[in-house]
Amino acid sequence: MEEKKREYIDLSELIARERIRTVERLKARIEELQDRIVRGFEREGWGRLTSYNRELVTSLGAIELTIQEVKRGGRVTSPLIDALGMRRKRYSQELRMILADMAARLSLIRGHKEAVPEDNRHRCSEADNTLVRAGDRSQARGCV
Repeated sequence: MEEKKREYIDLSELIARERIRTVERLKARIEELQDRIVRGFEREGWGRLTSYNRELVTSLGAIELTIQEVKRGGRVTSPLIDALGMRRKRYSQELRMILADMAARLSLIRGHKEAVPEDNRHRCSEADNTLVRAGDRSQARGCV
């Protein structure tokens, strides 16, 4: 039996598209999606096996989900975990990207502070500060 291409759930896109603002609403929406995905597996001959709890950390906060497992032959899978791309991961892809961006920014700020002596930081002109606020650091002569 040929398996169809599986669904992928992008949490950041889901949150933005449906304007989800609370952990409770996100949890309810993920559970709705899981029910639909598991029903699709059942139509393909998979049977519900068991469920377990799993914590997922997103940009809205931590969610405790009940994950359904399905089985066909000797193969067992958790369709929701596969759809979310969360195999052996606790943090959502969306949150990991936010944290990586934040870490890069903090590294740049720390590196800049170490490279520019503290007594030179206050010597920026108002024009330099305007360039920095506008995002044009190329002409801002080492200002923070």
